[in-house]
Amino acid sequence: MEPLHERLARLRQAAGLTQREVATALGIKSPSVAQWEGGRSRPDIERLPALARLYKVTVEELCGADFPAIEQQGRLDLLAMYDVLDEDNRMTLLKVAEGLAAKAANRPVSEAPFTPKPAAAACVTPIATIREVRR
Repeated sequence: MEPLHERLARLRQAAGLTQREVATALGIKSPSVAQWEGGRSRPDIERLPALARLYKVTVEELCGADFPAIEQQGRLDLLAMYDVLDEDNRMTLLKVAEGLAAKAANRPVSEAPFTPKPAAAACVTPIATIREVRR
C-alpha cells in the first residue's frame, strides 16, 4: 500500500501543481505541504475535502486507509445534523455533547453556558462538502 506522504506528492504532481500553489490554495504555508509529502506530518482532517477537490480525487482516494475515522458513519451523521441546524440549536447540540463527554470521562458537567471557541467552530467541515467529494 502506498504511504500517505507518497500519495500526496504523486497526486499533487499529477494535478500539475507546485507545493507553493497547493499551500496558497489552502491558505497555509508552503513548508506544511513539504512536511506532508516528506512524511513528517499529516494534513488536518478539515483540509481533506479542499485538498481532494484541488487534486480532483475523492477523499477516499486521497486518504486511502490512512484516515479510517472518515468512514465512521455516526460521525458523518452527527456532522450532517449539525450542518442543518440554526445557531441556537447548534449551541444546544454542543451543550448536550459536552455533557455526554463529561459523563463518559466521569467529570462534572459544567454549569456555565457552552460557548465554542472560534477556532473550534471553524474546524467543522460541512458534511455536504465531504459527501460531494465522496461521490
